[in-house]
Amino acid sequence: MKIFQVFAAVIVALQFHAVMSAEDKCAKTNQYKCPSTTCNSTIWVKDCLDCDGFLSTDAKTETCFDRKILNGKDNPSSDYLWRDILGLVLWFCAAGIATACGVGGGGIYVPVGILLLNFMPKPSSGLSQASIFGASLGGLLLNIRNKHPYTTKYEYRSTERGGNVMESCEMDAPPDTDNVRYFSRPLIDFDMALFLAPMEMAGAVMG
Repeated sequence: MKIFQVFAAVIVALQFHAVMSAEDKCAKTNQYKCPSTTCNSTIWVKDCLDCDGFLSTDAKTETCFDRKILNGKDNPSSDYLWRDILGLVLWFCAAGIATACGVGGGGIYVPVGILLLNFMPKPSSGLSQASIFGASLGGLLLNIRNKHPYTTKYEYRSTERGGNVMESCEMDAPPDTDNVRYFSRPLIDFDMALFLAPMEMAGAVMG
């Protein structure tokens, strides 16, 4: 229990640091160098997402560049190589913890993307959403055929009342018998998913 509390405290601290860093960057009128492929002069942009072909940002040199994953030569610094390796390990662990706990994991992905992988807040948010989709799809494929382990619905044919009365209830029941028939339900409540999914997607679009 203490491990999870320490882990939660670290995540909150990372989120706070990431938000403060993002606010500082937004407060300044930063200009980033965008290498031009059509002319010899340097183009200045406020966001490297506006720099065609050079969408990543190096905050130290304030330069837009074409990010190469797991490459220590073509990036502005060789630090990007070990950052990518460490980021892959943390991303893997974060996905496992988030899926096991039944949460999305965006609170872990975004700070890791900003502080460790050196992505700007907007690309980190998009990468986080893509990772959450992949983890959710994996969890769906693993659980879609599983049955609920407890409180299975069943019908009990009473022998004391002529054997024609059917009673339904939910309980942690014993194995099948001659008088008990079980109807196992899926692990995923699809009715609730259909009820919540439209409003969730609408809220995501508005956000």
